[in-house]
Amino acid sequence: MMEVLKNSPKPVSAAIHGSGLGGGLEVALVWHYRVATKDALLGLPEVKLALLPAAGGTQRLPRTVGPELAVKMIVGGDPISAADALKSGLLDEVVADTASGGEAFARKILAEKRPLRRLRDDDSKLAAAKADRSIFTKRSL
Repeated sequence: MMEVLKNSPKPVSAAIHGSGLGGGLEVALVWHYRVATKDALLGLPEVKLALLPAAGGTQRLPRTVGPELAVKMIVGGDPISAADALKSGLLDEVVADTASGGEAFARKILAEKRPLRRLRDDDSKLAAAKADRSIFTKRSL
């Protein structure tokens, strides 16, 4: 399913309501765009169960929010708010309702003819960590 979504020639957008945690967030990271309601929480809490995210979250999250926030989310397991997710780039928009807001967002990206955003092709948020790998050894996480 994730391969089909990732390689879709048409834009796909995830609409998240409530908790987008663990595997749910990992699936949403495959989609080209993500929206969520203002009360949504997003994160990878598996570490609190002594597990690591195993559906690509450790690879896609740093490309989405940058390595520093990704490491905090993966190692700490605490979710972030929709507002913080929007600021970090994890979300493209915060909507009032997933059904109508998700549909309106999808119509907007189609009308704007936005190009498909595939995380595998975007390493722009990784440049700083590639230059200074100390982010992975800091104890202030």
